[in-house]
Amino acid sequence: DSVAVTIEYNASPASVGAPKAQASVSAAYPNPAINTFNLEYNISGQVNNAKVVISNILGSQVKEVELDSRSGKIQLSVTELVNGIYFYSIVADEQLVLTRKFVVKR
Repeated sequence: DSVAVTIEYNASPASVGAPKAQASVSAAYPNPAINTFNLEYNISGQVNNAKVVISNILGSQVKEVELDSRSGKIQLSVTELVNGIYFYSIVADEQLVLTRKFVVKR
C-alpha cells in the first residue's frame, strides 16, 4: 500500500490596489498642553480625506478635525478638555493610521 499527495501552491498577493496611507507625525508640543498643542504631519499614499481624532483615556472621541492638506502644521485647542491623558489619531479614508498620547494639564 502507498499514498501519494500532491499539493499545488500559488504564491500571489492577497490583495491588489492602492497602498494604504502612511503618516509621520511629530510629537504633540507643548506636552502637557495648557490651551493648545501643535502637530506637524505628513501623509503619503493615495488618500481622499484625512483627519485628526482626539479620544480620552476611556476611548471616547472628544474632538475631530479635518486635515486640509497632506502635510503641514496644525494647532488644536484643548480649552474644552479637562485635565487628563488623551490620544490623537490620524485617520485616513476611515482607516486608523497611527495613534499617539498627550496630556492636558492646567
